[in-house]
Amino acid sequence: MTLNAMTHSDRFVAGVSVAPVTDWHDYDSIYTERYEGLVPENEEGYRKSSPVNFAAKLHGHLLEVHGTSDDNVHMQNTMQMINAFIASGKQFDLQLYPRKTHGIAGPGTRVHLFTRIREHFRRELLGQVPAPVTRAAIMKLTPDVADENLLHMVDPVYPQMARVAHIQGDVVLNATINKSGEVAAVRTISGHPILVQAAEDALQQWTYKPFLLNGEAVQVETTITVRFHM
Repeated sequence: MTLNAMTHSDRFVAGVSVAPVTDWHDYDSIYTERYEGLVPENEEGYRKSSPVNFAAKLHGHLLEVHGTSDDNVHMQNTMQMINAFIASGKQFDLQLYPRKTHGIAGPGTRVHLFTRIREHFRRELLGQVPAPVTRAAIMKLTPDVADENLLHMVDPVYPQMARVAHIQGDVVLNATINKSGEVAAVRTISGHPILVQAAEDALQQWTYKPFLLNGEAVQVETTITVRFHM
């Protein structure tokens, strides 16, 4: 809806489009054909309802967002849209979330996404420029020390594809734990690509007792190994 609005009207100053369908030829046929009919019977309808065909008419400041592992609205949609914008000489902002699916899930990722959206509208609609963020000091801990504060651990869901292919092994992750003891950010260090997402999803649900330094809660970084063995 955002892409359609911003390519068919000059009334909108700013907009955010998250995981958009930009060409209805590329979406689930069971859904699309219910409303659009078959392509040979309604080619013009598909063309008119696909924002990718109207990139040259973009008005306002657009932020487009997509998870690179989106299994519903495939990443191809956004790639086609930004190519069309570039070919039309249109400026826009793009935010990608590596290995995230359609819901762009995860505590740290969701905070980043909605902060990005909020700042986009504040800047474009209110003229507010975000203040520079000063990175708070983060204490680095060895895995054994961090484990002492672990309150709740969630085991990963073994990917079915990995089971069928008999893939097993360890996924090593770098985790940032915030002052409340929640896993705020996860970065993969090593591990089989098929196992990585399941490891990240599990780790983001872990909780810790807050880490204290001189009586005050602090953010910490540590390395965590998630094991997959059949």
